[in-house]
Amino acid sequence: MANPEPRQLTLVIHGTFAREMLWWRPGDDPSAPTFADRLEAGLSAHGLAGTVWQPAIEAGLQIDDFAWSGDNTHRARVVGGLELAVALSRTAKRLGATPEVPLEVNLVAHSHGGNVCLEALRQLAPEVRVRRLIFLGTPLIDRRRSLRVLRASLAIFVLAFMITAFFVLFIGLAGMVSGIEGIDALVDISLGALVVMVLLGSWTFVMVAGIADLFWQAISWPIDQVRRRKNQLYGPPAAQLASLLRDHPALLVTSHFDEADLLLQFGSRPRLLFDQMIRRRWPAALRALEFVFFRPFIDWMAFHLVEMILEHYAIGLPWHLCFVNDYRCADLDRGSSYPGTVFRRLDVTHCLEESLRRPSPGELRVADRGLPDDDPETIARFRGDRQMADLYVGVRQVGRTISEQVRFLHSRYYVSEAVIELIVSAIVDDEIDWDRWRRPNDG
Repeated sequence: MANPEPRQLTLVIHGTFAREMLWWRPGDDPSAPTFADRLEAGLSAHGLAGTVWQPAIEAGLQIDDFAWSGDNTHRARVVGGLELAVALSRTAKRLGATPEVPLEVNLVAHSHGGNVCLEALRQLAPEVRVRRLIFLGTPLIDRRRSLRVLRASLAIFVLAFMITAFFVLFIGLAGMVSGIEGIDALVDISLGALVVMVLLGSWTFVMVAGIADLFWQAISWPIDQVRRRKNQLYGPPAAQLASLLRDHPALLVTSHFDEADLLLQFGSRPRLLFDQMIRRRWPAALRALEFVFFRPFIDWMAFHLVEMILEHYAIGLPWHLCFVNDYRCADLDRGSSYPGTVFRRLDVTHCLEESLRRPSPGELRVADRGLPDDDPETIARFRGDRQMADLYVGVRQVGRTISEQVRFLHSRYYVSEAVIELIVSAIVDDEIDWDRWRRPNDG
């Protein structure tokens, strides 16, 4: 029998490597409330008691039914989105929701958990309606079609040619010093080839790579239209997302000192960082020399190879996607495929800095699934070597202790009471007084 009114459910979706952590789960210790507990208390004060996790638990689901692997891979996030959509559908059906009277869901997601939520929105059942979407430190990722594998291959070719030419030139110069006859021609040829490659070859290769990108974009455009894949790496196109959210923009809570976000920004834009921090400090003559001889190789070829490597290991993108796409962490302030009408960004650095001055409530603890010293499975893993088993358990315990003490800003979103108050305001209020949350130095 369907409920006369739609139920409201608030879920907390963890980020990368956080599946076993406690902060996003309901706690069992009143003296050490988790983030989910404090969010429930905040919503209860506004008349929304019992919305954080409780409806899903009443429907017979477990908290882990809404968890994802937490692996730092593109596939883990895509699969996690599908599993989240399935879990939401199961919850809605068990609560008696219908397309006419749907289950209303508030999704509060940390880190890449936000991208898991975006993928889930692509596959939502009609019995589920997204009410509010709140991201804490989520890296939104733009995509542009680019045959970077060609640029990287050309960079490797040019670099190999330069190294070979320098090696031949060195041998030739050594031969000249030693008085070997006929070596002058070898020096002239290697030096000439080096100059031609640097002055003409690099610029020519850049032009070839640029033309190849245009062809690749033209070929990919109809495919992207059919597959409904725009320039966002995760989630539905902006227009569809705006329709799902019913004119309530998704809130993106960020910090410009977030170490995880800075790492991903560096992974997608090392060339910009090199230009701002190194190249601009060079004298004008050196910059002009670098522009003529090395700029095409450094900027338009070599850095694409560096970006591919960093995106694979930092963002977890598979190689085949890195080869044919150029990825950037979206900058909502300067325009991206995530428009300001759908996403609203709010910098809460000052709130996180305040939380660093107070003791942590303990949300960084890992779920107690450790292995006792006499656990037979642990000992068997090391073929009966008790000393190695004890070392393994000790290292894990030290790692947990360190993780509880280190306070990076990326893990402070769910510790800050001010951020929790902001989330509560975003869920219960149709209109938020954004000036209240503005940084003090913003005026």
